[in-house]
Amino acid sequence: MNDESIYKRLLRRDQQALADILNQYGGLLKYIIDNTVHLTTEEMEECVSDVLFLIWQRIEKFDATKSSLKSWIILITRSAAIDYYRKVKKHRKTVSIEAVSATLDFQETFEVLSIEEIIELLQQLPPPDNAIFYDRFILGEDMECIADKYEISKDNAYKRIARGRLKLKAIFAKEEM
Repeated sequence: MNDESIYKRLLRRDQQALADILNQYGGLLKYIIDNTVHLTTEEMEECVSDVLFLIWQRIEKFDATKSSLKSWIILITRSAAIDYYRKVKKHRKTVSIEAVSATLDFQETFEVLSIEEIIELLQQLPPPDNAIFYDRFILGEDMECIADKYEISKDNAYKRIARGRLKLKAIFAKEEM
């Protein structure tokens, strides 16, 4: 199935086109949702359903001159995942950040927070520490690449991350009060 065929079938309200989207892009949808927000398996399935519903509702707004169908679906998926997470977050039991930090390593703690929350926290760090944190924990770059990028030694990059962790833990503790 090519994107143009799927697009035309969606415009004609052919429900089989949604199944084709799921077959063709289902793995990509789950990957984007999982990398955007942290959801349980059931929540993931519900979020994928929400994405398909949004695609069904908004297909008339798709403009092939501006982007490919795949890119448009990725944008819909990312925004739907964030919206779904906000909706689910209201009903989840609140867990203290100290408890999360104690049981998870720093990377996993970042996975529990939404992208907006992470960026908001990182903005409280001074430059270039915030950028180093973003590159390391969000983009997953290795320390050597980060050191080269910011023209610092690898040891200095590790020290900046260690100091940044302490600052972020202090911010977590302050927010919990």
